[in-house]
Amino acid sequence: MMLRRRLRTRRFALADGLLRAVAALVALALIWYGAMTILLALKVSPHTVDGLSAYRGIYDDLAGVAAGDITAHVRSIVAIAGVTALLVFGTLAWRAMPRPYLTRGELDLPTSHGRGSTVISARAIERVGEIAALEHPRVAGAAARYGTQDVTVLVDVRHPATLADTLAAVQQRVIGALAQHDLPRLAINVTLTGLDRSNQRELA
Repeated sequence: MMLRRRLRTRRFALADGLLRAVAALVALALIWYGAMTILLALKVSPHTVDGLSAYRGIYDDLAGVAAGDITAHVRSIVAIAGVTALLVFGTLAWRAMPRPYLTRGELDLPTSHGRGSTVISARAIERVGEIAALEHPRVAGAAARYGTQDVTVLVDVRHPATLADTLAAVQQRVIGALAQHDLPRLAINVTLTGLDRSNQRELA
């Protein structure tokens, strides 16, 4: 029996935040000019409304644009602005699109004779990575997370002075541990999550 796996989406916080800001500005503009329309409907003086919104001045400027006003310089500015807007907003929209991915599952290893398979739980793979990381003398704590194509190892270190060497060594230890247990070669991501408090004085 195959268990159903949950489908999650991954988003980029920065792109989401910028798109929300743009949407908020557009919404505020619509609300503002909607309020001006309501004021006109309530018989407020058009001169007063124009003073608040400048709609008449904007309309006159746009209505007064003639063919002769569209010079090569103006075309260049409009073209550059259009391409820039396309690149910026297109990139934001692309980055903000939800990217579905399957949650972690079991690792199914086929047997050499072609019959049956060996199923390894995600937690077993994570435990291999954690033990391998904790064997390093400068690692104070470790937690691993198995994905479908990689293993992410979160580590707390004792000596920040040798941080780069420690992270690289942990990565190699986890790769070696997976190979030792005849597990498939996976991408190993090592992330620093904390420093041992007893050694934080070394940062000073």
